[in-house]
Amino acid sequence: MGNNTVPIKLEGLDKDKSWNLFSNITFGGQTNTVNPEIIKVGKEIVNMCNGVPLIINTLGRTLMQFKSDLSKWLSIRKNENLLSLPHGNDNVLRVLKLSYDNLPTHLKQCFTYCALFPKDYEIEKKLLVQLWIAQGYIQSTNGNEQLEDIGDQYFKELLSRSLLEEVEKDDFNNTLSCKMHDLIHDLAQSIVGSEILVLRSDVNNIPEEARHVSLFERVNPMIKALKGKPIRTFFGEGCFKDSTIVNSFFPSFMCLRALSLHFMNLEKVPKCLGKLSHLRYLDLSYNDFKVLPNAITRLKNLQTLKLIWCDSLKRIPDNIGELINLRHLENDECNDLTHMPHGIGKLTLLQSLSLFVVGNDIGWLRNHKIGSLSELKGLNQLRGGLCISNLQNVRDVELVSRGEILKGKQYLQSLRLKWERSGQDGGDEGDKSVMEGLQPHPHLKDIFIEGYGGTEFPSWMMNDGLGSLLPHLIEIEVSGCSRCKILPPFSQLPSLKSLKLDDMKEVVELNEGSSATPFFPSLESLELSNMLKLKELWRMDLLAEQRPSFSHLSQLEIRNCHNLASLELHSSPHLSQLEISNCHNLASLELHSSPHLSQLKISNCHDLASLELHSSPSLSRLTIDDCPNLTSIDLLADHLNDMISLPKELHSTCFWLGNVTDPLCVYGSINDMISLPNELLQHVSGLVTLAILECPNLQSLELPSSPCLSQLKIGKCPNLASFNVASLPRLEKLVLRGVRAEVLRQLMFVSASSLKSLRIQEIDCMISLSEEPLQYVSTLETLSIVKCSGLATLLHWMGSLSSLTELIIYDCSELTSLPEEIYSLKKLQTFYFCDYPHLEERYKKETGEDRAKIAHIPHVRFKNLTFYNVAISAPEDSLNTDGIHIGRSSGIHISDSTIEPGDDCVSIGDGSEQINIQRVTYGLGHGICVGSLGKYPNEEPVVGISVKNCIFTNTQNGSPSRIKLSNVSFRNIRGTTSTQVAVKLVCSQGVPCQDVKLGDINLKYSGNEGPAMSQCKNIKPNLLGNQLPRTCA
Repeated sequence: MGNNTVPIKLEGLDKDKSWNLFSNITFGGQTNTVNPEIIKVGKEIVNMCNGVPLIINTLGRTLMQFKSDLSKWLSIRKNENLLSLPHGNDNVLRVLKLSYDNLPTHLKQCFTYCALFPKDYEIEKKLLVQLWIAQGYIQSTNGNEQLEDIGDQYFKELLSRSLLEEVEKDDFNNTLSCKMHDLIHDLAQSIVGSEILVLRSDVNNIPEEARHVSLFERVNPMIKALKGKPIRTFFGEGCFKDSTIVNSFFPSFMCLRALSLHFMNLEKVPKCLGKLSHLRYLDLSYNDFKVLPNAITRLKNLQTLKLIWCDSLKRIPDNIGELINLRHLENDECNDLTHMPHGIGKLTLLQSLSLFVVGNDIGWLRNHKIGSLSELKGLNQLRGGLCISNLQNVRDVELVSRGEILKGKQYLQSLRLKWERSGQDGGDEGDKSVMEGLQPHPHLKDIFIEGYGGTEFPSWMMNDGLGSLLPHLIEIEVSGCSRCKILPPFSQLPSLKSLKLDDMKEVVELNEGSSATPFFPSLESLELSNMLKLKELWRMDLLAEQRPSFSHLSQLEIRNCHNLASLELHSSPHLSQLEISNCHNLASLELHSSPHLSQLKISNCHDLASLELHSSPSLSRLTIDDCPNLTSIDLLADHLNDMISLPKELHSTCFWLGNVTDPLCVYGSINDMISLPNELLQHVSGLVTLAILECPNLQSLELPSSPCLSQLKIGKCPNLASFNVASLPRLEKLVLRGVRAEVLRQLMFVSASSLKSLRIQEIDCMISLSEEPLQYVSTLETLSIVKCSGLATLLHWMGSLSSLTELIIYDCSELTSLPEEIYSLKKLQTFYFCDYPHLEERYKKETGEDRAKIAHIPHVRFKNLTFYNVAISAPEDSLNTDGIHIGRSSGIHISDSTIEPGDDCVSIGDGSEQINIQRVTYGLGHGICVGSLGKYPNEEPVVGISVKNCIFTNTQNGSPSRIKLSNVSFRNIRGTTSTQVAVKLVCSQGVPCQDVKLGDINLKYSGNEGPAMSQCKNIKPNLLGNQLPRTCA
């Protein structure tokens, strides 16, 4: 039986709103100085748009270019497509084409080229501009303009006309990516016709006119039909398994100008690519090859070479300097690179060089010409970001120290300087000499320094005039500089907004710099961690000077600073978040005048005895965890006039306090508390959210009038028997966990008129949900019943829940049947129950005896599935043949099986949780792949994966991934490896791995090149038990 639905007719904007939208776009809302005739014609044009916002927006942005040209306005008003605009996408497209017709010639081909990407595809701006340049769409009218700058202007013009939509920006407000509206994409496709082809599974022929082709699926049968076609662009993403297809027909693409083969799992780069003499753009990112063949250097017209996340790549061709037209060499996260080749300094047109690796001429590297750091000196067109790694290998120290390697790079925005340290190597004074030659240009905005081994920073950093040397610097991060005792005068930098200091074990205080200047005048975020000797953030005499300090600070985090004894903030007008953890000697914390402080978290500060908060009226969340000596809090004294005394046994508490709409939470092992202090609740009549968690002895709770309370959560308060509240007229969400059934009864009586969501969990004494109050909650939309072990029946009153759309029942072991009345719940859309084998049989689709009771529910979901004694095999070269793919599922068990596919043995997609794999033998393929490539938006977390007693034979590495990894444990792993790098933990600097544990690893290398090794990047794992090889040493 289907539901009767009433269609909703979506109306367009009325005339006034349409004109307001149009005038704001076209004239910025300022129409006083506009020609009245143009205003009159403009209103006529708007009226003809039928209130369609997309048309109004697009025409407005088109006419914005001709604000005073009446003839242009008249020509658009008379356009037959606009005059005949009724409804439908075809008519809308004809009108939108007006915006295309009025584009300058140089923008038209740039716009239509965007049809190369599928609808809703997020296009990187840098990629798009590079492709335009490769196709020759961008030409410089004089020799002084960079093609990329012209392309950037083209991109901004298309944005301003709403033909592209901005998606993401970086920290410096630069646009990173864009999308096309679906109808705008249709417009571009209709104009370009068959010249651009997105090769989908439904395409069954290749038009002769095709010149630009993209493929985003696994190999399409039509791919072979492209052979010999005059293709100018081939943009492939994850569509080939290996180089076989590339070798078979790519040499026939003799007209090819742009080729993308990223995410292909290529283990070798075909030498035939060197024959594509017209190639200007080549993307080999996210592949597994170790060597880039010398044939690539025959591509004399090549402008862009992308090698991003080719983390097996060891070297770039020795004669890379022959690519004299190369403008972009993007090698981010190529963590296995050993050096940069001699001659790379000849590439004076180079604008992108993500990573420069300083080589060490030992072993097999002696057979190659290694480029020195001095090669960078002449590359002054570099822009964006540059990382220089392995600086410990610099040999020409004297030459570098006077070489001014970076001073001339005025377009560089971000700089990373990295020394790799092993074992007890803390560095030497040669590091300081190297740093002397690495002074950046004043335009730099971001600098990161890691592993620097000098005891002092270079003179240019210690200069009292640092603020004038780097006036535009916004972000600084310094990590692992364990020998430095004195910091540079960062406080003088006028534009500095973010400062992160980590693992600087000898620093005692922050340098306050000159007393004539404000102290960190623009700083917004300060993070200090693992600074073991830090005693104070600044000297107390600095406070006595009443010098402006931290006037813009909004976030402050201090972690693992064990020697910090006290912290006093006198004036922090913008501070909103403060977190202090693992500062064992911190005895006092005093905050003065922090009117915007909303969140304060203090954890594992064993000596903290008192907490004084003055003038913090916005504080909405206060969390205190494992501070055993804290006995009192002077809490918002200026407006509460009360001191809250805390029990001696306080170990973990959390208060969310505040005004009107702020939440209040009481959380913790407060063993002596049997009722909440009145002062916590008497000032919160406007409270919206209240949570009371883990108060084991709490017996009664009395709320004052709570007319605004909409969310209430009570959890793990087993002795709570009395909940006294007059009414909760706006309560919409209620969660009860580990409380007595009496509390449920009391709350139902006072919230029946408004409740929409109810979750009942771990209320064991409840035999049935027959309590009278529940049947009167007609507003209830979601009901969740979880782990109520005594619950045996759901009774007839469920039929009165006329608004219920979602019913979830989980782990109620005594429940044997569902009531007949569930059939009457016509709005129920989702019914999810699990861990009931007997119920699953009764309600199983097609075969269940009681399936008819729930047949009207669109989404019925079971949980828990077991694969036992399964054998799966596929040819090694078969494509996209995952053995078992798990997507957005939970409670999956795989055991005692053999899986030998052509791709992933087991792939665990986003949204999956509680996956248990035991005693499985894997052969070929990629083993177990968790998460995804991380390239799609809105991917859900993968949680709770357990792999035990499994055997992997001849499996390969999977593709690199952009997902974030945390809380991962590798234990009891043994065997042999065919590669010398037995343990490889490579994480992105932007998305680092966290909380990774390795224990009892025993892997032996079967080759004769030496013992097994480990490789680690951007990760500091916790090592347990035996380690062979020694990991991250």
